[in-house]
Parts: sequence; C-alpha cells; structure tokens
Amino acid sequence: MTRHVVFLLGQRPSATSVLPEVAERLRRAGATVSTWVHEAGSPTPDQLPTAGVVALRGLDPLGLLAAGRLEARGARCCNSAAATAVASDKGRVHVALAAAGVPVPAATIASTWAEVVEAGELGPVAVKAIDGRGGVGVVLASRHRLPTSTPFPGPYLVQERLAHPGLDRKVFVIGDHVRGVLRPWPPSAPGDKQGQAFAPTAEEVALATRVGSTLGLEVYGVDLVPSSAGPVVVDVNAFPGFKGVEGAAPALAAHLLTLADDEATP
Repeated sequence: MTRHVVFLLGQRPSATSVLPEVAERLRRAGATVSTWVHEAGSPTPDQLPTAGVVALRGLDPLGLLAAGRLEARGARCCNSAAATAVASDKGRVHVALAAAGVPVPAATIASTWAEVVEAGELGPVAVKAIDGRGGVGVVLASRHRLPTSTPFPGPYLVQERLAHPGLDRKVFVIGDHVRGVLRPWPPSAPGDKQGQAFAPTAEEVALATRVGSTLGLEVYGVDLVPSSAGPVVVDVNAFPGFKGVEGAAPALAAHLLTLADDEATP
C-alpha cells in the first residue's frame, strides 16, 4: 500500500513552520512525502501524483486552479480546492456564514475606498482586504478615523468593529483535534504570534466545527471575539500556520495519514 502526501505551497516554509516536522513524522510512518512551491505563473509539475493526498497552503488563484486540476486527476486535496478558494475570499466567507446563521459582525462589501470611508462614518469598523491573509490588509478605526487615501487595494470587507479585549481567541481545527491560542492584537513583538494556549469552551468548539461544516473545511483556524450574546466569528483561515498550537504537528501528520490510507485503499 503506497501512501503519498504532497505539500503544494504558495511559498517556501519559514524557519518556524510546523510543516517540516509534519513531513518528518509522515516519513517515519512510512509515507512518501513531496513538497512543491507553486510560484506565480508556474505550471503544475508533471511529477505530482494523479492520486494520493495534496495539502494546500497559501496558494494564489493560479495555484488553486492547479490544485483543482490535481483533484480532477484523482488527488485528495486537504482542504479541497473549492473550500480553500471560498476561505481565501473574506466576502464569500461572510456571506456563507451569515446565510447559515453563524454569528458574524454586521458587514458590507465595498468596491472603492470612498465607499469604505462612507461606511466608517456610521461607527467603528474593521476594514479587510477581501484576499488579505495573516493580518496583512487590515485597518481598525473608530468613527470618522479612517485614512482618506487607499492604504491597500480593494475590494474590501467592512465589518462592524466589536469591543475587543486585546487578545484574539483563535480556535484551530485539524479533523477532530481542536485547540485554542490567545494572541495579542495588534501584535507588538515577535513572540506575540506564538501566543498562549487555552482550552476552548464547548460553545467555541461547537461554533468552530459549525464554521468548518458550512465552508467545507477540515484543517482551519477561526478567530472569535466574545460578545454579550456569545462568541462571534470575525475571521477564518484555511490551513493556517498553527504557531503556538499544542500538538499541531502530530495531529496534522495523523490526519494526513488517515486521508492517505483512505486513498490507498482499493
């Protein structure tokens, strides 16, 4: 039985990435592991398998198209190319979660910065680039305090800015493995990204699981902000970096091995 796991990435893993440890655990378990960086405009390598498991992380739209072609050839992508594409678009995430009744901040999608400024006249807002990731392309502003000129390209998701305790409650899901990390926002020191582990409440676990079911994700992170009515989802990331997440490497390796076993079974 051949177990093949491919990491299809938008950029090379950083020195602190969890992926090298995951790959080593997979190899020790007897899996064949490959890593391909899909740089902008590059073709899908012919050497990638027509079957097996392909872990998708940090891909641009061209990379997601390549992942879709791999799925058409029989590969099992984690997360699926379609789910990853939705999660990469903050506007689509908001619409899907709101339609499913998942608690999210009131929000609108703006095409121009002038529309953003107009929305910001009504109260505090969090403005995010639709395709922004990792905290890049975010402006937090109180009423009438938005920059007058465009700080980054649109379109934009303009969310009602909820009262924030200064710590993001991040819930990470890897299959059935659920863990939490508290991280200061905005980060002010390199160590802030590691954060502090916490045990999510049953309500937070149920909400994170509901987000995954709604968007079709199996490996992902959910940012929550507490409110008087319960936790509210303010962001979702497919296959995040898992910095500071307890047991992330063994959980990821186990999840990918399970998928590889399923694919290798006749």
